[in-house]
Amino acid sequence: MVVLASNAPEQLDFAVNDRIDEMVHFILPGKEERERLVRLYFDKFILELVGKRGSRLKIGEFDYSAACSEVADLCNGMSGREIAKLASSWQVLLNHY
Repeated sequence: MVVLASNAPEQLDFAVNDRIDEMVHFILPGKEERERLVRLYFDKFILELVGKRGSRLKIGEFDYSAACSEVADLCNGMSGREIAKLASSWQVLLNHY
């Protein structure tokens, strides 16, 4: 069994497409899924890091729930992988803070 994944399946060669028995299309995450992803990655890349090393960042004074909702709105049209990559960049930025 071989599993292929592509954000642009139309760019695959005809010979490759001809050998694919079944194609499954996954839609981009909706508002609720994006918000869950943003919250998950905020917890993983920001809250856990701040808790471990005692950053100068003051999370207690920050309404991250509203911020996560706003970020989820801004991520409309992004895949889950793109949201994960965006969130990992938050950790890089926090390390420079």
